[in-house]
Amino acid sequence: MAGCTAVSPPAAGAPVNATEGSVTRSQPTPARTLSQPPSTQPRESQSATPNPVPSLSAVGTQVPEPSPSPNPPSWPSPVVGLEPSPAFVLQVPILMYHRIVPADLAGDSLPGLVVSPELFDAQLAALQAAGWHTVTLAQISQALQLGTALPPRTFAISIDDGWDDGYTYALPILQRHGFHATYYVIAGRVGTWKNVLTPAELKALAAAGMEIGDHTLDHVGLPYLSPVGLHVQIATSADVLAGFVGKRPATFAYPSGRYDLAAEEAVQADGFGMAVIEGWGAWESAANRFAVPRVRVSPSTTPVGLVGMLQRLEPGS
Repeated sequence: MAGCTAVSPPAAGAPVNATEGSVTRSQPTPARTLSQPPSTQPRESQSATPNPVPSLSAVGTQVPEPSPSPNPPSWPSPVVGLEPSPAFVLQVPILMYHRIVPADLAGDSLPGLVVSPELFDAQLAALQAAGWHTVTLAQISQALQLGTALPPRTFAISIDDGWDDGYTYALPILQRHGFHATYYVIAGRVGTWKNVLTPAELKALAAAGMEIGDHTLDHVGLPYLSPVGLHVQIATSADVLAGFVGKRPATFAYPSGRYDLAAEEAVQADGFGMAVIEGWGAWESAANRFAVPRVRVSPSTTPVGLVGMLQRLEPGS
């Protein structure tokens, strides 16, 4: 079947080392106990209305303004109680971005996480020209649950942390190319941090066909949190995001890609269909659906190089 193959998967629950390709589990972190939800007091207040879209001259890329529709969130929800077939495997590359913004507007973000709008536009243009098309991670999760093959040259785009450039810069570029993305949002920062998506922007992204995924309440490391702490960071965060956009997240991203068995089990118990980590590869199966690898895209990733990367991840390559 196109987009799937039944070959031996990596060990269940183990992330893939992006540098050496070996399978390793994340190292333990000191225990942390949360007896109540962490504080989300505002660092800097922010308006609840969408930020203005930068002018084309400011972006430096000829793209249209975002054009959200009045449609409600459209990503599929997991089917409760339905386990994927152990024999069914998808191989859909998932790209991981963080910031799509000019470097001089990125503040203290790590330079390796900042992709300029011009480069992002060129990367998507190259993928579109090569015949690639997107699905959201919720759609991958649904296909895995139902055993549905996806067409060749299907890939996914994820954008982490919930910065407002995901709306002001990334959204119009995605729309220009007819692509969709999954935005992994840190729920406790929405409406409280400067340069983070507002509730109105989240609604606009969801109405435009983008998926809003859960990236915890406040981006703490999950390994060895107490059960209460895990619930706050995973389930409470999902409830907060559902309150903003009117639909519960279907997929989850571990902060910094770090997780342990307890975190995996908590994500599954809280009703998510899939969770993602960091690491090289394109592999979605029943065995690893709560530790699915994503490929980091950096400012040094050229459009040609990105096309070649996805071609190497195609089934049979």
